Amino acid sequence: MLLIASLCLVWPLARNRASAIVEADNSIDFFKEQIRQIDDEIARQKKPSSTLVSERAEIARRMLRENRRTTSSSKQKSHGKASVVSVSLAAILGVPVLSLALYASLGAAGQADYPLSARANLSLEDKPVEDLVQVAEKHLAKNPNDSKGWNLLADVYGRLNKPGDRARSLRQVIRIDGETPERLTDLGEALTLVGGNIVPAEARVMFQKAIAQKPEFVKPQIYMALALDQEGKPAEALKIWQRLATLNTKDERWQNLASSQIARLKQKSGLVASAPNIDDINAMVQGLAERLNEDDGTLDEWSRLIRSYMVLDEPVKASLALEKAKAQFQKQPETIKKLTELAKRLNVADVVRSQGASN
Repeated sequence: MLLIASLCLVWPLARNRASAIVEADNSIDFFKEQIRQIDDEIARQKKPSSTLVSERAEIARRMLRENRRTTSSSKQKSHGKASVVSVSLAAILGVPVLSLALYASLGAAGQADYPLSARANLSLEDKPVEDLVQVAEKHLAKNPNDSKGWNLLADVYGRLNKPGDRARSLRQVIRIDGETPERLTDLGEALTLVGGNIVPAEARVMFQKAIAQKPEFVKPQIYMALALDQEGKPAEALKIWQRLATLNTKDERWQNLASSQIARLKQKSGLVASAPNIDDINAMVQGLAERLNEDDGTLDEWSRLIRSYMVLDEPVKASLALEKAKAQFQKQPETIKKLTELAKRLNVADVVRSQGASN
């Protein structure tokens, strides 16, 4: 009688669970069919686009979420019905059923315990990304030639900012599917990030191969310019950036980047003289003033000294220099006239009068 009553209660629950499983299977099959179609499209392409790969990954994530949702919903329904069944059984059968329930949960000592790892794998809803990555790593350890899995794992490691693991995954992709300009560039980039943005020799070879296979590919050329600059060859890096500047002429952000790199490399190559700092300017002006105080200077030299003082915002020194110049050329009216005109243009006299008034 206990067995018959149990079957009467379990049967409708089993039917409901079966229908939920069928519904979940239909949803999962829909996502699997989408993934199969994308895989077929990727197989037809010689060079699978990153868009298809990303779309496949997104559908896989949706399938995983749907699986979690249906599993969670089924558990909640089962839990609610199990509660009702437990109360009914307790009321009808009492102690015998309670004993069976305790034995079901605590008994069967001769059987091996259900593995904790298997229980944890029943639901992925609360797992962090790192745990999912470990699951993928275990899968790839058993299936080392799954290039799609390695490619997806490389993308995840890139998002997690783990360039070393990304490089390891990309090496597996290249081992299985061969070299392409994109794969070589991505691997070279990962190796560069591992080295703290210093381009290693191995990465440089990869960038060179990528450029040889696809000369219009911009990304490896940028890294090659970086490598040449780091090797003390700014002139060669400059040539790369000058060529890249001709691309995307309507893209303002790209042109600003290219212009800044070209200006920096020109200065580093010695093609553009670097501007002197303020200390250098002060030293040059002081040297000119000392020489003119000791020896007579020309009109151009005195004019240059007066202009320099005004640029340095030292009007008093400019006024004193003007007076010394006039004293030197007091017997040359034309020169005095030119100095006076210079003083008016620079407002030297007006500045001196305002400072005198303020004092």
